[in-house]
Amino acid sequence: MKRPRVRHEIRSFAGAELYGRLLREAAARGMTVSECVRRELEELYAFRDELGDALRIASGDGTPARRLLDTALNGLEARLAGNFGAQLQRLDRFTSDLARLEAMIDRFYLGVMLHLEDVPEQLRSVRLKRASERQRAWLEVVERMVAAPSGVPSADNSVASDDAKSAPTRARGEHPRRR
Repeated sequence: MKRPRVRHEIRSFAGAELYGRLLREAAARGMTVSECVRRELEELYAFRDELGDALRIASGDGTPARRLLDTALNGLEARLAGNFGAQLQRLDRFTSDLARLEAMIDRFYLGVMLHLEDVPEQLRSVRLKRASERQRAWLEVVERMVAAPSGVPSADNSVASDDAKSAPTRARGEHPRRR
């Protein structure tokens, strides 16, 4: 024997945000708002029924047992902690590499300063101009190297040869430090 289909009317009030969301959802599904509300409730209760056993919903005070959620959160916490540890190791290596670069630059600068002679007063403006040109060329090459999609190219790539092209030329036999 077929049971007669009984429909019960439910009335509820919704704020503007929820009502707008219901209208959008109903339009996206191609149904009326009433049908959308009914389907959403059916889906919500089906989802709760599926998770009910896993969560062991307590009948007394209505609070769900936290076993499944705790297990999921503990797993997430372990992955995050592992990721955090890996990021700390990468940061430590980066800090170490940066300190090494700082020391290298410091030693390089000291070496250059040890080998440079004092510039006579009459040549200072010419040297300053040439040094500024070389610095601009160097900075352009550095910017291209940093902007390169593959990162900083190696010395055998064409970017390094661009540095030589953009450097000012000198007379044959002229020493680069004697300009």
